[in-house]
Amino acid sequence: MVLLTVDTHIRLHGANQKAIASLKSQLTKKNPSYQKLISMGKPTGDEPKFYEMFFTDPLGRFCIPRGTGKLARNVCRINKCPVTGVVDNRFINPELIDIEMNFSDTFPSFYNYQDRLIDALVEGKQGLGVAGCGSGKTVSALGVIAKVKQPTIIVVHTK
Repeated sequence: MVLLTVDTHIRLHGANQKAIASLKSQLTKKNPSYQKLISMGKPTGDEPKFYEMFFTDPLGRFCIPRGTGKLARNVCRINKCPVTGVVDNRFINPELIDIEMNFSDTFPSFYNYQDRLIDALVEGKQGLGVAGCGSGKTVSALGVIAKVKQPTIIVVHTK
């Protein structure tokens, strides 16, 4: 019986060695930078030949990237150690993050369409907000962050 714990990575508890060896094999990829140096006849230096997208944490648990959970489930099933449970620790205690929206005379509150966008993104746990130029997408994103109180990254393309 295998338990997956999901936080910054996926940690496998109870997987057999055959399943772990299979995951290691599937999560080891050739390093294109190393291959390019070889093809150009240049020294590789400290450039690794392969990327290993797994590690063992200090407690000895095998860890793989988030997003590889389906692969882990399939590999464990094939290797006779099916996943029997998942512990979702992706979210931290909201009380630990002290953030709130402060409005001003210039911007006294969200517009109705921003409130709807914020509610939809919070309810969906993740998503993509698309709106026209100057419609307040960044302010809406800040509203989402203030509501969910979770570490967040915003990517804004400016060119």
